[in-house]
Amino acid sequence: MENTQKNPVLWKIVVILLFVVGSMELLFIILGLFGAIVLNRIDWLLGGIFNLAISIGYLLSAYGLMKVRKWALLMLIAVISLKFAAYIVGYFNTKVISFETIIEILIGAFILIYLILLRKRFK
Repeated sequence: MENTQKNPVLWKIVVILLFVVGSMELLFIILGLFGAIVLNRIDWLLGGIFNLAISIGYLLSAYGLMKVRKWALLMLIAVISLKFAAYIVGYFNTKVISFETIIEILIGAFILIYLILLRKRFK
């Protein structure tokens, strides 16, 4: 049964953004996994598999958000939390955080806060 409430424009932008991010990451990860296999780099392969799960999570979450499903909100919370954890581990390994990473963290936090504020819409 579909939600009869009309979703706000920002909601639709978030769904489109998740589809775009998930699709682009999936494309680059598949290329990266191919490179890891060709170069026989197990560390790249493991990182690629982790990021493959993240990108598939983005795509599934976007689909579920489009249908206003509660599982999509929970999945997105898990995916963004895993992404944040990866950034924290990366920071402690390199002691460097890029501007792009900071922007991605802020956008992820904004999306989570926005969707949690609208959680009553989910079935």
